[in-house]
Amino acid sequence: MQTTHRFHACLAGLCLTLALPALARDGSKPAVPANAPKTDGRTELLMRVDELRTLGLESAWQATLPVVQDAQWDGAKMNTEVGDAGSVYAWDGAGALIALDRTSGGVRWQSAGLGDRERVVDVLPARVDGRDMAIMLGSLRCVVLDGKTGDVAGTSDYAEIPSTVATMFGSECIYGSASRKLVWTRFEIERIPSRTQSKIRPGVITNVPGTTDAGSHVVMRQIRAMQMRGSFESAPVGGANDLLVVTTSRGEVSCVNKDSGAVLWQTKLAGGVVATPALANGLVFVGSKDQYLRAFEVNGGRTLWKWFAPAELDNPPAVCGDLVLVQVPGAGLAALRANASDKPDGDLKWISDKAVGNAISRNAEGVLCWDAASGMLSLIDDRTGGVRQSTQLPNMKAVWCSAPVNGDLLMLNKDGRLQRCRTASMLAVASPVSAAKAPKAAATPANTESGDEAPKPADAEADKPDA
Repeated sequence: MQTTHRFHACLAGLCLTLALPALARDGSKPAVPANAPKTDGRTELLMRVDELRTLGLESAWQATLPVVQDAQWDGAKMNTEVGDAGSVYAWDGAGALIALDRTSGGVRWQSAGLGDRERVVDVLPARVDGRDMAIMLGSLRCVVLDGKTGDVAGTSDYAEIPSTVATMFGSECIYGSASRKLVWTRFEIERIPSRTQSKIRPGVITNVPGTTDAGSHVVMRQIRAMQMRGSFESAPVGGANDLLVVTTSRGEVSCVNKDSGAVLWQTKLAGGVVATPALANGLVFVGSKDQYLRAFEVNGGRTLWKWFAPAELDNPPAVCGDLVLVQVPGAGLAALRANASDKPDGDLKWISDKAVGNAISRNAEGVLCWDAASGMLSLIDDRTGGVRQSTQLPNMKAVWCSAPVNGDLLMLNKDGRLQRCRTASMLAVASPVSAAKAPKAAATPANTESGDEAPKPADAEADKPDA
């Protein structure tokens, strides 16, 4: 009996030792550095502190997302409009959404979201009637979630199925549709009238509208649509002064007033556009299948410069400070001076065949590039194009950056680990020059770069049923 008690006591001590590995021998908790990266305590960091430091980054926190119905987490992005009070959103292949605190990485809420394993097209923060909302655009419908609790605030079917991610302006959402239309929608609070049951005669019950609201829900209403000639291969890009730049597979480049839908200017390129343009400092940069990277003035549509690339351009350009960078297939990463008004053929600073992937941000250490195909995160010297540092991340599902200069990174691994990294080496940049105030009326197309006739600026029409 005494031997049995001793065995149980030893076993209990062993269990306690395994369960509390963080306790020191004297019973106190070991000291933790004040600047140590935060994790959920269950897994190692996706990228170590020393690896991040060489990229000009530091780890803010890491969390491990719970697996729901064996569905793999597909994407993540951060609400960048409300500072550290915002949320980090991540979604999986089953249409579920989780919101995490941007500062700590703690879970705020989790929702089934779209459900039914519907594909998530985009997740967008929005303000509807003064309330914070999370908008989930699915492949078949839209679900609106309360930004604070994750409760479903409304579900709407599409009048036009989206084929691109969307751009939000307040409570308005603009996207390209599968039927080649640029679509404007608005989210509104709709009151639900209460209904009471009243017997009119024996055996017959009819519903009678009540005098008070039973509640409310958020609805998505389509308010405007504009037919384009080509299909949408990239998302519309929003800029200052309520402007929107839209491109299509047929080479249409249009600048649209987002409030009225009026086309301010429009041009037709010799090749289609399949990559999202970059908009910064009053200029829009568009890469095309005709091998040209062009810089257009947003106010008026004049071509500031155009550079002939060694191959067709199908990767998105990125404006990182005074540089615009684009990955050229078969040639490498090209860097040009963004505001090269004195160089009509463009001012190429360098092109590097060693730099793989697309530029996602720039800090004091150089340009960060991410190549999803090889899982390579690289730091490129912004003066020469040489590779300063590269890290292989083969199991990374998605890498997202909050800004083209000094941006935060979100890295989502296939096993559900999500790491937020912030810039440690800040790049000093001058204040961007605001774009000149755009004209309110539609203008004649400013450029015709091919032999085709330029499309006429067609005002956006209110929705009409198809014949």
